[in-house]
Amino acid sequence: MDQNNSIRDKKEKAIEYTKEHEVSDTILKTVAGAANCKIDFDALKQEGGNSMWSVFEETAKEGEARGEARGIVDTCSDLGLPDEDILKRLQVKLNISLQSAQEYLRMFGKKTV
Repeated sequence: MDQNNSIRDKKEKAIEYTKEHEVSDTILKTVAGAANCKIDFDALKQEGGNSMWSVFEETAKEGEARGEARGIVDTCSDLGLPDEDILKRLQVKLNISLQSAQEYLRMFGKKTV
C-alpha cells in the first residue's frame, strides 16, 4: 500500500512539473521516441493527458501488450497451432486489429532455420 502512495505521489509530481514548466510536445515526442513507444499524441491531447507521465504510462502499456503478445505467440507456437489460429487468438485476447496481430506474429513467431 505504501508503494502505491509513492507511485501516486510521483505521478502527481510529474504531472505538476509538466504543467508548471509547460513541457513542449517536442520533448514529449523525444521521450517517447527514446523509449521506442508509438503514441497517438493527438488522441492523448484530446484526453487531456499531454504530460510526461502520460508518455510513461503509454510506454508501459505498450510494453505490457508486447509481453502478452510474445507469451501468446510462444505458447501457441509450442502447441503447434497454425498461424491463422495464433492471429485469431492475438486479436481476441488483446483486442487488436489483424494488422497488429500480424506484426506481433512477425516479431515473435518461431523462425525456422
